[in-house]
Amino acid sequence: MKRIRSLATYEAGWDGPDSIGPTVETVKQAMAFAQHLQTLGDIAQPHVSLANDGEINFYWKTSRLALDLGFSGTGMYSYYGHTLDGVEFVEDGADIQQPLPSELIVALRA
Repeated sequence: MKRIRSLATYEAGWDGPDSIGPTVETVKQAMAFAQHLQTLGDIAQPHVSLANDGEINFYWKTSRLALDLGFSGTGMYSYYGHTLDGVEFVEDGADIQQPLPSELIVALRA
């Protein structure tokens, strides 16, 4: 949560002339997701960052899974991940009300 609040302060130009900061909606959606993660129990801690297009990203690399999940403030989120044994998880536009697949949550458990 603290990291997301910090990213919320980034403004246009933070990473060069074409970079933008996150919108208020992007921050709200990322915060809601972070709160939801806390309810899931023993989930591995993600690295949270800001892309230069204003998207807030959650990234995990565990012994079982690499996953990049992002919010752009549109009411949708996207992710790409794969397990060490080659199982892929891909979503380009999930509604923020749609939960992560249970198989993905299991793979995120620490």
